[in-house]
Amino acid sequence: MIPTGPDPNAGLTEGFFTVAAAQSPRPTTVALVTADAEFARNPLKGARANAERSGFTVVHEQTYPLDTTDFTPLLNAVAASECDLLRGDN
Repeated sequence: MIPTGPDPNAGLTEGFFTVAAAQSPRPTTVALVTADAEFARNPLKGARANAERSGFTVVHEQTYPLDTTDFTPLLNAVAASECDLLRGDN
């Protein structure tokens, strides 16, 4: 059991966006990457909400199969987005 509060989806990523927003210079874009599984998709929903609430633009979002062993294409796509931040869950 983890203490995620009344909105567990957002609670799991809130700290990430709080710290990101405090950086100087402040980042403006984020890529969201997660495994294609329910336990990982729920924090992704919260990350979307926290990104919007914190003023970040999501420039890339991608899921990957749980059996992925080669993450090169995924990371190449993230790099192509030229995001300032990468938030991943698995």
